[in-house]
Amino acid sequence: MERRLREIQEVIAEGEYRVGEFYFKKGRYPAATNRMHAAVNQYPLYSKADKALWEMAQAYSKMGPRFQASEVDSLQRIV
Repeated sequence: MERRLREIQEVIAEGEYRVGEFYFKKGRYPAATNRMHAAVNQYPLYSKADKALWEMAQAYSKMGPRFQASEVDSLQRIV
């Protein structure tokens, strides 16, 4: 049962990640960070969490200096 739940969470997190990636490619950085944030925080065991955090940091960097603290926080969470 636990394994099945984990698989379901992985699929949901992957969906959030892909939508975030889509928004990032379209230049919709606030929407991208929201989706990446959801993937990482709601599903902490997501297999691509480090990649999502990296892309989230990249999106924050494109949003300007006001979001530098959020960018740094995302990068620190990778480590």
